[in-house]
Amino acid sequence: VLQSEGLVMEEELCRLRSQAELHRMQTTVIATLEGERATLERERDTLRSTVDALRTAQRKGDQLELTTQTLKAELERQGAVWRPLRREGGRAGQIARPPGG
Repeated sequence: VLQSEGLVMEEELCRLRSQAELHRMQTTVIATLEGERATLERERDTLRSTVDALRTAQRKGDQLELTTQTLKAELERQGAVWRPLRREGGRAGQIARPPGG
């Protein structure tokens, strides 16, 4: 009877040691996963900031493109005003001035 009780206690001890080892491994895995999650959250925040910066740069680029197109159109308009005046001024030997100038 004592021998069988000793075997039962030894089996129980082995089971408890196994559970303790499993618990230590779970704790290690949980700590590792929490560290990885924190790293991924930082990377996500960095990527969000990068995306925001890229969107801002894209908006500025679009605004610059619009400004460039507006300036080109204005230059064409002014060129159209100056061309006839230059031709007239060149024939008469005078310096041409734009209307109102």
